[in-house]
Amino acid sequence: MELLDLWLVSMLLNSQCDLRTRMFSPPLIFSVLLSSIMMLVTWCHFTNKQASNFVRDISSSRHLNILPMKSWRDAQIPPLSNRVNTLNCTTVTDLLFGPYPTICTYGPDEHVSRSYSKKGKTYEGVNVNRFLSLLYDEASDNDVAFIDVGSNFGTYGVNVAARGFPVVFVDANLDNLHLISRSVKMNKLRGIRLINNAVSNTSDEISTFKICEKNVGSTGILGSRELANDCKGRESKIYQVRSITLDDLVNVVKDLVPVSGKAVMKLDIQGFDERSLLRAHFLFEELDIRIIMTEDVTSLMRDMLFARGYKILHPVHFQQFRKIDKLHAVGKESHSKIFWGKI
Repeated sequence: MELLDLWLVSMLLNSQCDLRTRMFSPPLIFSVLLSSIMMLVTWCHFTNKQASNFVRDISSSRHLNILPMKSWRDAQIPPLSNRVNTLNCTTVTDLLFGPYPTICTYGPDEHVSRSYSKKGKTYEGVNVNRFLSLLYDEASDNDVAFIDVGSNFGTYGVNVAARGFPVVFVDANLDNLHLISRSVKMNKLRGIRLINNAVSNTSDEISTFKICEKNVGSTGILGSRELANDCKGRESKIYQVRSITLDDLVNVVKDLVPVSGKAVMKLDIQGFDERSLLRAHFLFEELDIRIIMTEDVTSLMRDMLFARGYKILHPVHFQQFRKIDKLHAVGKESHSKIFWGKI
């Protein structure tokens, strides 16, 4: 109404006409109504366009470093760097059900890789079994994407992709993605996205990372407490990478599951699980995240996820929370993975 009043006053002053005569003129009334409708339509269009652009800018960052490989047919496979001294590709069959993919690792001298090359077992096999079972509970016709944040060389993601689900691999260590690309090629996998960024609560920050040569899974930001504990006394190397947020992944995931918008997610980023969830508003608004697996849990993480309707399904180290009775995997697991599900 304020715009209409101003418009009327301006028109009356400019025309220098009598208020009583002009106010009840039918042509004027019609002109006022038509102008008001046009102004309202223009304002609504502008507002919606600005809002959609804002959401699009938040959820599709230009800082995403996406490697040019979407399936095994893509010819370009990134070369291994000089940090990868050996390349061992192993097929293990210890999970509860197949298919059993070939997974390329760093070889017997690296901590996680040793489980495959020396022991012939899936690293964190108990947790992988639990995760796959939860994934199948949520899936129909493979319409669920897996967001593998902190993917290492693909212990979880390659197994999920081998079972026909689309996977977004996100890792700050480019060598991990190089190994995954070889596993993708060897197993003829499809629906793959490889993203070489760190995940945090800010976008486009350049972070300095330290790679523990004997335990690549412990790669983390230089100077962090977790890294200091994991890399103590071990050979390591330094590199830099740009950061993104979980919100930046929305359009990448939507491209893989445009109809259902459903996804499951793993967060294993060396103490940054909590920080990454601080910038995940649009991720949870735009996608239906059914299951989340985190490496640890803090009071803030618990409050954030509880507020979004999640509950703890099964922390591996607390038997009283065991709710996945269909799983028959046995053995002790030293890694405290926490599973969250929608209530």
